[in-house]
Order: sequence, then structure tokens, then C-alpha cells
Amino acid sequence: MCWLRNMSKEATYTLNTVPLPAPEALKILNERDHIFLFWKSLAVKGKTFNESRGYEVHVYDSVTNSTTCLGNTTETFLRINNLLAQHNYTFSVRPLLLHDGTPYRAHLT
Repeated sequence: MCWLRNMSKEATYTLNTVPLPAPEALKILNERDHIFLFWKSLAVKGKTFNESRGYEVHVYDSVTNSTTCLGNTTETFLRINNLLAQHNYTFSVRPLLLHDGTPYRAHLT
């Protein structure tokens, strides 16, 4: 059993972030049973962006009124399967945030 002592003490941590622009030129290629999303690398626009940090891709489904993270990639494209007929989708791509040099996922609020 583990007991916490001195619970009245506080710990603080400050995380400074730098806003990054969303990738530009998002394109969709329709295939028979899937789509591909393509976007322009942020490394082209800003020399300080390291492509190895990657991107996070989200989809909003207006029928279910929900947003889902489709995944992370270090590529500038993503294959998406299992889209449903009669649903309207909005895709978003954003760079992953870095903390101590490691990419991590920011939570949507």
C-alpha cells in the first residue's frame, strides 16, 4: 500500500509553447474503397520545422457530431479507410507538439 504524505504542497510546471501553422494545400484523392489526404510539408515553409516530429490527423463527422484522431504520421499523407456513405467529413492536419524533444498529442477541448 502506498500513502501520499504532505498533500498540501503544490508542484508547478510551466510549459512554453510556440504556435505552429497548420500545413497548407490539403488535398484529397478518392480511391475505390479509401481516400488519401496529402498536405504540404511545414519544413518547406519554415526551415525550423523538423519533419520527424510528425503530424496529427483528425476527422469530424457531422452526422455523429464527433471528432476522432485518425493517427500520427511523419509522412505528408495518410490513407483513410472505412468512411461511411451519407456522412459529411471535415479533415484537419496539425503538427505534433514537442516536449523535451519528444512528439506528444495535444488533447482537443
